[in-house]
Formats: sequence, structure tokens, C-alpha cells
Amino acid sequence: MKKLLLIGAVIIGFCGLSWGLSQTRPDQDYLKIQQFKLLFPLVLSQVQAQKPQARILVDTQLMPTILEPEIKKMLQKWQAEHSQLAGAVVPDLSLKLRWETPSTHQDQLIAESNAGRFEARRARIHWTSALPPLIAVALALITQRLILSLFLGILAGSIFAADWNPLLGFVELFSKHGWAAISDFFHLKILLFAGFLLGMVGIMNVSGGTRGIIEALQHYVKSRRSTQLMTWVMGLLVFFDDYANSFVIGTTMRPVTDRLKISREKLAYIVDSTAAPVSGIAIISTWIGYEVGLFQDALDQIQAVNLGGYQAFIQALPFRFYCILSLTMVLLVVWLKRDLGAMYHAEIRAIEQGLVLREGATPLTSKTFNGLDAKPGIPLRWQNAALPILAVILATLAGLYISGGGLNLPAGGWRQLFTIQHLGAVFSSADSGTVLLWSSIAGCATAVVLVLSQRLLSLKEVSMAWGKGVSSILIASVILVLAWALNSVAAEIGTAPYLIAIFRDSVQPLWLPLLIFILSGAVAFSTGSSWSTMAILIPVAVPLAYEMGGATLMLIAMGAVLDGSIFGDHCSPLSDTTILSSIACSCDHLDHVKTQFPYAIITMFVAALVCYLPASAGWSPFPLIVLAVLALAGILLIFGRDPEVNAQYPPAPTNHLQATEPLRYSQES
Repeated sequence: MKKLLLIGAVIIGFCGLSWGLSQTRPDQDYLKIQQFKLLFPLVLSQVQAQKPQARILVDTQLMPTILEPEIKKMLQKWQAEHSQLAGAVVPDLSLKLRWETPSTHQDQLIAESNAGRFEARRARIHWTSALPPLIAVALALITQRLILSLFLGILAGSIFAADWNPLLGFVELFSKHGWAAISDFFHLKILLFAGFLLGMVGIMNVSGGTRGIIEALQHYVKSRRSTQLMTWVMGLLVFFDDYANSFVIGTTMRPVTDRLKISREKLAYIVDSTAAPVSGIAIISTWIGYEVGLFQDALDQIQAVNLGGYQAFIQALPFRFYCILSLTMVLLVVWLKRDLGAMYHAEIRAIEQGLVLREGATPLTSKTFNGLDAKPGIPLRWQNAALPILAVILATLAGLYISGGGLNLPAGGWRQLFTIQHLGAVFSSADSGTVLLWSSIAGCATAVVLVLSQRLLSLKEVSMAWGKGVSSILIASVILVLAWALNSVAAEIGTAPYLIAIFRDSVQPLWLPLLIFILSGAVAFSTGSSWSTMAILIPVAVPLAYEMGGATLMLIAMGAVLDGSIFGDHCSPLSDTTILSSIACSCDHLDHVKTQFPYAIITMFVAALVCYLPASAGWSPFPLIVLAVLALAGILLIFGRDPEVNAQYPPAPTNHLQATEPLRYSQES
């Protein structure tokens, strides 16, 4: 009965949202400008391929008036970036631009000249642009089949992008959007990073290192609360990258939390709600360079502001309300021992039945991985787990420092090598994908050397343990690739620009940061990418906020964009960071999303009402943060429940899925 009610509610909600989107009146001028920004470079690329040495001139008589400033700005930037013969005499090539709509669902930009005709077309941005993510999420909730739901969402978006041609849309699903997801070097590096790290964990498990670290930690984490508290503290310490944070903390603490009958959903919540927020606000992390770069580009558009991107980032930190409160919420949940909704029932199940996963759950690592246990009779040495993990952390830090140019002597001399400013610039310039990949390989190598040098396993056993760990990520890899493909489709059909166009220029200064925060969350939820959301919204939100309310409102808006992006990621089953947290904790992905959702929503509402609105009215952010923390504590005390009160504690089963003993590794071999 409950399932039928859920299905009915999801269908009604989907239909209601679809109808509401169809009735919206977006800013058409804004949408046309966004389309032009994508079409004009395509036309210019065609021109350059045919006439690489020509200086391009543009006739805009047939173009909409609103596009003329954008044409001049983009053409000037293009000429500066593609000028091959600076100072030389080059022929002029005059382009006559024309905007057309060849079909109901497409926009086209045509450029005619003596050299020929150049054209580019894209799917028109309208209310159906927001449908593919909604379709994927709705089907996932109804069918509980995430892969199928993601595939159908991508298919719908691909059909929209192909001028509503089902056959062409199906072909481009694989040839265009699927290929874009798997051919991206950063995506490949993340998949390899996850695979190598799980291979390392497989070796750690079979060699007894994982069980050894459990025995060692028993002296320090003797209760469920102290274990969760340690997980939170470790999450704060691994602040330099959210991917590394999720995998290191999730894989390290998972066997410990299993032993103390803490649900995988709870572990995934602590890991996920710590990783991105702490990396997002850390002044030294792989995030800061991206965020500072976006701020700098936006500030360059405002001539009246004499502020650098890094300075703006630092000054906006007090207005990072959601990140600060998200980290605080995890601490309050752990310390007060209060859980809400589905998380409470997951914890009751883990405590009373010893099942850290619900029956029928599909963790994002295969059963083969969960069955990797220590070889019978092997000594349990914690060093065989701690040293590979330490190798990953140290290799990541060293790699980020070296990759970002940290060894290059700064202008101020060697004393500036380890200053906050220098470290921030170094980490922002690092190639995080490559560094994470090599750090996982270093961790694997450390684990192999330790095991073989102690003769705990044969080379064949090491290879099998590593292979089983790597192969366990197959399902999760498919989900990640599909999520990236959906992001590609969303970019193609203009999901994010449409959501922005609905609300743009329809709000007063007092409500602007709150609207930006909510809009940023909606875009991140729909696209599954916080970084893409930041790149889309910051160039719009920062100049708009400065124009409406000056420097203070601009800083609040900066914090709202960054925090809203992370909030949307926390709620979205399409987010790569959320998927990676489910992988690291070996949790059912939809269970993780459903149990984390109430905490994220509550934190969002408190941040919005207690912090963003008063801050926009001129309140200092620091007392607002204190009030918000008290509000979160009050909500947990009033509405939350302690799963350990009156709980029955049966003897812990030997397996988190069933009470029977799993097959030993030697038997599986």
C-alpha cells in the first residue's frame, strides 16, 4: 500500500511540475543570448577552418538588437584568442549574420560571405528542457531501478535535442552523449581512481589489514556515537579534495561502522555531507582554484569593483551558510543521537536486526567485494591497512603541490613557499584528476609490497583480491557514466539556462540571495554537477547582485551560488559526488539519497530563512550562524528520535546481509 501511495505521489508530482513548467514565461531575451553564445563560436570555428588568416568582420543588420553587444564582445575575444599573425596585414572577411528558426524546436545561426555559407543549429530552449532530469528522478523513485531510469531520462533529452526525432535521438544517445561521458579524460581518471582504490581495499581486506585496524580502533571507538564522531572528524581532516575524502573515509570506516551496527545509510550521510562542504570552504583544496577563477572572471565584468577572485572568496566565507550548517548538522545528529524519517528506521534495522543494509538493497559494490574477508589464520595487522591509506593521502597532497607548481619559487622567495596565498594558488592550478589516479596507484603498490614482503598472501591471491575489488565497481561505473551523459544532454537542451530564465529579473534585492541559493540548488539537482552550476550561475549572479545591492549583496550572492550548488548535489541521485559516496560506503544509492534528503532539506530551510534573508537585510553573518545552529539543534530534539532508546541488541551476525557465515576468500578462490 505504501508503495502504491509513493508511486501515485511521484506521478502526481511529476505531472504537476510538468504542467507548471509549461505555464512559465521565461525571459526570452536571456534565452536567445545564451543560445547565441553557443552558436556563434561554432560558426566562427567553421570560418577559421576555411579562412584561418582572415580578419573577421560582422554585419549585424539582420540580427536581433539585443544580441549586438554580445556579438561585439565575443568577436573581440575570438580575434584576440585566434590571431595567428599579430601585426601582419591580413585579408578581411565580412560575415552577414542571420537568425532563423528552421523548425519549432530548433534555433539556427547563419553567416553568409563571399567565402561561402556557414551555419550552426541547436535545440531551442523551452520548458521541455527541464524534463529529462525530472523523468530520471521520477522513474528512479517509481521503479527503484536507477540505471534504467537514467537511460530513459537521457533518451528523452536526446530526442528533444535531435529535433524530436526518436531514431536520431536514440543514435545520438550513444554516439554523442554517451561518448562525451566516457571520452572525457577527467571522467576516465575518476573511474580508474575509484577502481584502483577499491582494488587496494580488496587487498587490505584479504590480508587482514582491515580487520586489524578494526581491532586497533576498538580502544578508541567503543560506542556508536564515538565511531560516528570519529568519522566526522576524519572527514574534516581530509579537506583537500571531496573525491579523496569520500573514498578514504568511507572505505576506512565502513568495516568499523559495520561491526558496531551503524547503517550504511548513516555512514554515507556522514561521508557525503562532510566531503563537499569541507572541500568547498577550505582555503586550500582542489575546489578553491575553480571557484576563485569563476569569481575573477565575473569581477572583471564590474569595473567599479577593485577586488580579486581570492579576496572575494575569503570575504564570502562567512556567507557560506549551507556548508557551515551542513557540517554542523552532521555533528548535531551524531552528538544528540537524533535521527529523522527513513534514517531512523535504517538505524533501528541495523541495531535490532544487525542488518546495515536493508534486505533487497543493491549496494554500489558487488557482493563479491562484500564477501572479501581475511584469509583464515592470517595475522591481523593494522599497519597493512593504515599505511596504504596514508600513502594515498600523502601522495595526493604531494601530487597536488607538485602538479600545481608548488616547487616553483614564488616572487617573495622560499619563505613564501608554504604561505596560505601560495598554497591556495598551487592547489587551484593542480591537475586533481591525474593526481588522484596516481595516488590510488601508490596506495595499491604500498598494499602489495606490504603483503608480499610479509608473505601473508601469494602473488596469485593478491592478484585475485585486487581484481575482485576492481571488478566490484562495474555497476557503479555504469551509473556514473549515465549521470555524466545526462549532464551532457542537459547542457545540449539548455536545462540550466531555462531554469535561470524563469526567475531572472523577477525579484527584489532582499530576496535575491535566497532566490540564487534555491535556483542554484535546482540547477545542481537537475544536472547532477555542482561545478557546472557554478560556471553557469556565477557570471549571471555576481554582476546582477552588485548592480542591485552593492558589494555586500554581491558577496552574499557568491556564497549562495556555491552553497546552493552543493545543496543540489546532496539531494540529487544524479550527482557524481553522491554516487561516489554510495560507492565508498557500499550503500544502496537510492537508499542513501532518500535518507540524506530530509537532513539536506532542513539545513537548506534553516540556512535560507535564518541566514540568507536576514543577511540580505544587513545582519552580521556570525550571530546568524549561531541562531541557525540553535535552530537545527531544536529541530532535531523536537522531531528527531534516538534509535538506541529501548532498542534490543541481539548478538551481531557475522555478515551485514544475513546471519549465515559468508564464503571465505580461500573457498571463493
